Amino acid sequence: MAITRQQSGALDELYQRYSRLVYSLALNMVVDPATAEEITLDIFTRVWQKADTYQAEQAKVSTWLVSMTRHRAIDWLRRQRARPNQSAVSWADVSMETTPHANGNPEQKVEANLRQEQVRQAVAQLPVEQQEVLALAYFKGLSHSEIAQKLNQPLGTVKTRLRLAMQKLRLVLAEQDEVSYIQTK
Repeated sequence: MAITRQQSGALDELYQRYSRLVYSLALNMVVDPATAEEITLDIFTRVWQKADTYQAEQAKVSTWLVSMTRHRAIDWLRRQRARPNQSAVSWADVSMETTPHANGNPEQKVEANLRQEQVRQAVAQLPVEQQEVLALAYFKGLSHSEIAQKLNQPLGTVKTRLRLAMQKLRLVLAEQDEVSYIQTK
């Protein structure tokens, strides 16, 4: 990765490609645009400083950035003790507008919209209980124990539901990618 060699052009390219993703996730979690911007800048500052910690064999860059963003937003929420509305989140409530799109590139916008629809379809295949814990974890930023308390469920049940949901999503999305690849050949 060119960014590990401290090439500022690489950071600019990474920022152009992923800043909307990072900002959208942060905004969904903290609900405050100024804080979401602060988190976005913090994430890319950390990327610049700790790019050598990225391991390509473990995750895609977007996954790495999403994970860092999610953890940073959760840290901020805990520190501020200012949680967004604690009511349950429905996947249908997640705004289409919060999805990052490439700046002006129609092909990338179409690809992003198609991928978003694939994710929505994959999530729709999950049992309602798994959808709920997934939404609370990723859009409300709740920890496993907070989800267990909110849903009045054992912690092990929440962890199992999250693990099963992520496994099924990986499987369904991988199958969709294979079908897409075969269809384009």
